[in-house]
Amino acid sequence: ELEHCIRETAAVVSRTAPQWADRCETPSNKTAFQARHLQGTVGPLYNRYGFGAALWCAFYASAMPHGWPYDYMAPGQFGYSAFMCPETSGGRACTGREQLDKHESEGVPYHGAQKGTYNVEMASPSCALCSRLRSRLGPPPFVVKNPVESDARYVRMRKQWVNQWDVHAFGEWFASAVWPAQRDDPAPFIATIAKYRITNGE
Repeated sequence: ELEHCIRETAAVVSRTAPQWADRCETPSNKTAFQARHLQGTVGPLYNRYGFGAALWCAFYASAMPHGWPYDYMAPGQFGYSAFMCPETSGGRACTGREQLDKHESEGVPYHGAQKGTYNVEMASPSCALCSRLRSRLGPPPFVVKNPVESDARYVRMRKQWVNQWDVHAFGEWFASAVWPAQRDDPAPFIATIAKYRITNGE
């Protein structure tokens, strides 16, 4: 189901690129547009498996028209090796013989360093789950060719700025998905985000 979510999210990202990538669209409207489209892909996964599974789906399928989010931290890997499956950069040891189990959505503890200065324990996908995703989808991000990659107007915009599809969309989707419960008692939601965070800002 996680693989299906990633494939579906990547398809949505690609299909809607002409709308969200246009830098003439305000960042707030762009993010709201993306969050609405995430509901159809990560929403069912969240309802069945919780926050971690939904976050990993959205993160694996994040894309921009001409590059990937988080290049400023890990060129070409959008933070994947730093935060999601750290064994790819030597951040944890995996044997390659790990087996999937029924508790995969809970994640496993990992002490992740951000930008070389920020260290926090977070719940990342297990070695077995990361290996399964790589074998089925290839290394992330899993992206689908989109209609703006060769569009002259977007190519010109990219030289200056083009809107991104990144984890801001997921953050807005989640806030909307749990509204208004977080207004009455925000503590459980803050604890969940803290457990699975991929950056200290989301």
